[in-house]
Amino acid sequence: MVGRKKERIEGAQALLIVTHSAFEGVYFNQMRKDLRYSTMSINTPDKDLDWKAFIDYAARERIRGKYQAVYAVMGALEAGLNTDEIDSAVEYAEKKSVGLLYFVPSFSLYFVLFNEVPKAGENIQERAYELYDGLEETLLYLNGKGKDLNQRIYPRLLEAERNAERLNDESLDRYGYRATSLPEFLVDIKRILGKGDMSQAKKL
Repeated sequence: MVGRKKERIEGAQALLIVTHSAFEGVYFNQMRKDLRYSTMSINTPDKDLDWKAFIDYAARERIRGKYQAVYAVMGALEAGLNTDEIDSAVEYAEKKSVGLLYFVPSFSLYFVLFNEVPKAGENIQERAYELYDGLEETLLYLNGKGKDLNQRIYPRLLEAERNAERLNDESLDRYGYRATSLPEFLVDIKRILGKGDMSQAKKL
């Protein structure tokens, strides 16, 4: 299959990632460096916002920075997104021209999906802790045991996409909602930015 070419709009930066927490911001900034995504930028609000205000913030930052696209990243628990509001949040984001990368119950699900499909009722944060040398959503972890976190999980992108799709099928059948929009995000990031280049990161 022929890969899609990177999309470019004259005079526009490619992609803005707006994260709900400083931890997420530092993680995606490391991803940007590791994959050499020079046209990807990271932005984190300086205060906590509920999901609607967070999407509004992402929309404003996309326009202000003249970005081609923007993704708002959040865990449902952290952003006060109830499961019965997921469809409304996705629709609202679409109206604002914002991609929404969400995780139910929390952002820790992102890391678990690079290894497995979590079991129903499993504590996601505890499972991430077990899988990644005591992973905690803190800058201390990212600067210590987790400094090579992205390098460790990036080769499992296809596995993460498949696991997310399986989880969404199970979640829809059991609870009536999709647990994450990770599959769409992974497709979009490759479409907009192309395949990441880990060659330099591996030499460090």
